[in-house]
Amino acid sequence: MGDHGRRFRTSRDPLHLFDEKEVVWNRTKIQGTQPERRLTLHRCEADRIGVSEAVDFVLVFYMFHEVPDQTKFLDEVGSVLKPNGRVLLVAPPFHVSKAAVEKMIRNARKAGFDLVERPKVFLGKAVLLKKA
Repeated sequence: MGDHGRRFRTSRDPLHLFDEKEVVWNRTKIQGTQPERRLTLHRCEADRIGVSEAVDFVLVFYMFHEVPDQTKFLDEVGSVLKPNGRVLLVAPPFHVSKAAVEKMIRNARKAGFDLVERPKVFLGKAVLLKKA
């Protein structure tokens, strides 16, 4: 996040944003610190992220394989990324097949992303993308 970066946590489901135990733990851990002032919890709409600031990096963790229109979703992600921004898609390894990961990459290319690498992520099948 760097010294001046901001972190957004977005979800359609408010329970994912405001999980009581996690929020209490995270807030207690960072309470009164600079990172606390830079953390924004944001509830997005069903078809729109709705973050008005451009971001450098988006982490899509364990949910992309469930998105009905992956290309449209990535179009929306691309709309909030800065030039040279990156997206890390991480899928659960026991639930998502190798063919499904290849489909994720094809859909990313349709949405204007290039594959940068396939980083190793513990308990995940991951692809790192950048805007083409």
